[in-house]
Amino acid sequence: MVYMDFMNNVLNELQRQNMTQIELCDSIGISVNTFRGWVSKKVQPPVDIAYKISKALNITLDQLISGKPEHPAEKKLEEIKKQLEAIVEKI
Repeated sequence: MVYMDFMNNVLNELQRQNMTQIELCDSIGISVNTFRGWVSKKVQPPVDIAYKISKALNITLDQLISGKPEHPAEKKLEEIKKQLEAIVEKI
């Protein structure tokens, strides 16, 4: 079931990053009760919130859905993107 995998992957990623549910909720602008409701009632968050969760955790939505780690090329691409952004800011 996609829902169960998604929420389990979110919870696993929170643990991996040593981030609390409260910190995540604060960063995406939702209440902790809302988040915990999705976990306990097995209700999937709306797509826009799922996207915000992925951004807050700095991983792709694909990764949260599949539970698979990102491809090494994706990580390198993200590093290059950050480097380019830093260069542009200096200009």
